[in-house]
Parts: sequence; structure tokens; C-alpha cells
Amino acid sequence: MSLVLIFTAVFLSRVLFLSISPSFFDSLEYLGVMEQTPLFQALKTVHAPAHPAFIVFSWFFNKLPFDDALFKTELLQAFWGFGAVIVFYLIVKKVAGARKAVLLSLILAFLPYIWLSSVNLVYEPQLVFFLLLSLLSGQTNKYFLAGLFWGLAFLVSPVALFSLPLTGLYLFQHKRKNFKPFIVWTTIFLLGAILIYKQVAGLKGEGVINLLTSGADLGEKMR
Repeated sequence: MSLVLIFTAVFLSRVLFLSISPSFFDSLEYLGVMEQTPLFQALKTVHAPAHPAFIVFSWFFNKLPFDDALFKTELLQAFWGFGAVIVFYLIVKKVAGARKAVLLSLILAFLPYIWLSSVNLVYEPQLVFFLLLSLLSGQTNKYFLAGLFWGLAFLVSPVALFSLPLTGLYLFQHKRKNFKPFIVWTTIFLLGAILIYKQVAGLKGEGVINLLTSGADLGEKMR
């Protein structure tokens, strides 16, 4: 019961404190494309690297029958952020036990940027959620799911690439005998994600490498 109360408090700390206005330059752009444009047009017009999974999930969630588009899209980020805390708890519990898992999960939940991103329209909560879900899946020998969730994280942002060596090292140390399936499935879903980025790059009329390695300057984000 106490665990339920703790995580209920974490959840409420997100949904009760959603931002009342787009607080980041990216947020205003994301809100505009998800509120006013068709899906493929949104992927075409949003700044590089386009964050396809973030845009797609948010775009569809924005179709819920509520009037306030900002509320809908920020509510989804609160769910991603809360989900990331739950998955982190499950990961740590397997390694260090329930008590330490609760403590570390609370620390994670209320780290300033982790909390702030969970109540604003930014892609980081979704990225962290999929990365942690990939690690949890690998931890429980579900390597297909580990690859799938990592591929989704990469489709949220190419920044996910930087997590791959750390995830791989952790799983290699703890799952050495079964490490090969993780490499195979991650490679398959990475290639699939790159193909999706290639399609998005085609919509935008640019090369996939340029899409993956470039971002918007401040002026583009403010327009």
C-alpha cells in the first residue's frame, strides 16, 4: 500500500503541475505542428531531426476530444515521465532490492530537469521511457522487445545512440551467454529506424545523414 501511495504522489506531481504555456522554444513549434497540420506535414515541417516517434505519438494523442491541445500533449509527456520512473524502479529492484529501488526512483523522479521535462512539451520523457524499457527487457531476456524499444527511442531522438554502449555493457556483464540476441535485434531495429528517418528526410527534401546530425537554430525554433 505504501508503494502505491508513493507512486501515486509521483504521478500527481506530474499531472497537477502541467505547464500552462509552451515553456521551451521547441514546445511552441511542436504544439503548432501537432495542432494545425496533417501528420505527414508535421513530420515535414518540424525542425531536424524531426523526432518521428515523438511527433507520431503526440499527434495521435492530440486527437483526443479535449479542447486544450497543450494540455493533451503535456499530459502525454507526464505519462511518459511517470512510466520512466516505474520502469527505473523495476530495473533497480532486480539489482539492489525494493527499498533502494524506491529511494533511487524518488531521487530520479524529482531531479529538476526530469520533473520539469515531464510537465512540459518536450521529447525527453518519451526518450528516457523507451531507453529504460529497452534495458528492462534485456534484463529479463526479452531481447526482441529490448531491440524494439531501443529502436523506438532512436526514433524519438538520435541521441539514443549514445546510450547504446552503456546498455550493451550492462547486458554483456549480466547476460553474457545471451548477449548476441540483443545485438542482433538492436541492429535490425536500428536499420528499420534509419529507413523511417530516410522517409522523413525525403519528405523534407534532404539527406538522411543531414537529418540525423542537424538541428534547428534558435531563430527557426522561435518562428
